[in-house]
Amino acid sequence: MDFEQFQEQAMEAVKEHFPELSVEMQEVNKLQGQSYTGMAVKPEGSNIAATINLQPVFDHVEAGDMVSLYPLWKADDYTGQPR
Repeated sequence: MDFEQFQEQAMEAVKEHFPELSVEMQEVNKLQGQSYTGMAVKPEGSNIAATINLQPVFDHVEAGDMVSLYPLWKADDYTGQPR
């Protein structure tokens, strides 16, 4: 599987588990060459999205590591700690 296929599968999985959210790929321009294409997730109708860089996740999958995005969805918005 290549990175584009991985992105598509990740988007479909999020849409399936969270149908109330809008999910799309979005360019994130950062300083010092750290820009990336990320998966932007937001409530329908919202102007604010959380954007996740999937490249590190893909790298772990390619290395054969077990990966779960579940902690990202259950983390407290301010501390990053599980609720």
